[in-house]
Amino acid sequence: TYGVTSDWAFDHKGDADAHHEKYLDAAAVSAVEAIVDNVAVNGADDQPISSNWAFDHKATAEVHHVKTSAFTDRGDPDAFDKVVGDLTINGAWINWDISAIVGENSALVLLKVAIKNDTLTEYVGFREDGNANTCNVQYEFVQAVNVDHQFTVLVQTNASGVIEYMATNGGTWATLDIIIRGWWVID
Repeated sequence: TYGVTSDWAFDHKGDADAHHEKYLDAAAVSAVEAIVDNVAVNGADDQPISSNWAFDHKATAEVHHVKTSAFTDRGDPDAFDKVVGDLTINGAWINWDISAIVGENSALVLLKVAIKNDTLTEYVGFREDGNANTCNVQYEFVQAVNVDHQFTVLVQTNASGVIEYMATNGGTWATLDIIIRGWWVID
């Protein structure tokens, strides 16, 4: 019976037409018992209607809501979260715990990355902590020697808020900077 809040929303799936009844203010107030009483809503059974209307589901409606997460925009940070001197650059996968920023949960994270190296064969990769298959890795390669290249990456954290990164160790990394721009929590 609840709609959009600041951190989640319900979206419909399947053929779910004709399963809502709309109540206007006066009707919603009188229908609170039918909508809320003795029905768990977000773990509570006594939350009032919080807008000027509410939807009640018909008893025959099947499960048709999917919980989705809103994007959390980090705003305008004034510095990268990692720069070349902060990173372990040895060609191996390194855990990066970003839970202090995105929380200890599974999240789809939007990264902005800047790279510059003096060798064309160098690259950086990102993956969910624990993944091993290369088809699930986002790699970005040096496009031109000693030229800055910027890109964005979507990478999922594990349930603890950890991702993995890897940077090859050939040539010289003049730039390898990463900033977390925002994220979506995954339930």
